[in-house]
Amino acid sequence: MFVKNNGYEEMCEYIKSTNDWQIFGTLTFKVALSRELAEKQINKFWKIIDRALFGNLCDRKNIKVKRLCFLQVGISNFNNHIHFVANTIDGVEVEDFIEILKYFWTTKKV
Repeated sequence: MFVKNNGYEEMCEYIKSTNDWQIFGTLTFKVALSRELAEKQINKFWKIIDRALFGNLCDRKNIKVKRLCFLQVGISNFNNHIHFVANTIDGVEVEDFIEILKYFWTTKKV
């Protein structure tokens, strides 16, 4: 039986209240990674996305894709995966933005 805990409910309410999120996704890894390595990989992924979309403005002016990420450890403690919510950027349709995310996630080296 799956029981939701209070932390899960609070997180869901926070996500709903913070923004009108356009995209919900889950990023999985090809191999089992530790929590620390999974966090490094997701940070690297979003840095690549920010750099591809905003160039060096992401570093100079801290312009980034609006997103929230949550690392979830699976039942076996080895199948870490990332849930995220995000918004597309001006001038990019949601469907196109999703394709950009898929492309960069599937071509990264993990």
